[in-house]
Amino acid sequence: MRIALFHDDDPRIPRIRGELAERGHRVVVVGPGASHAFLVRLFGEERPDIIHSFGRGPFGLLSAAYWRQRLRKHGTRRVHDVDGILLSDGHVDGSLTGALLEAAYLRVLGLRGADSHPGG
Repeated sequence: MRIALFHDDDPRIPRIRGELAERGHRVVVVGPGASHAFLVRLFGEERPDIIHSFGRGPFGLLSAAYWRQRLRKHGTRRVHDVDGILLSDGHVDGSLTGALLEAAYLRVLGLRGADSHPGG
């Protein structure tokens, strides 16, 4: 799975990136320093399956929402670690560990039953 973690300096990102990479996923961390031109090139070459937004900062919210809208027609889904965020396909707690986080992403993509774990 290809996963883009959008954040505004969230301290959980290194742990999450490491756990997902250990499980064989391609993880791209997209922080406040990423330029729009860079993301156009990056996502033109390798579209993420999941965009996970962290926090309520402008980059985690606005940039992730923009890319969700732009890539949705290609199957990309966006989740947010805070419940009730607009332009999100679901709530996934960013504190979940690698295997549980992976299962939550798969449910959002429709690749596993939604009843397998209540935390996603």
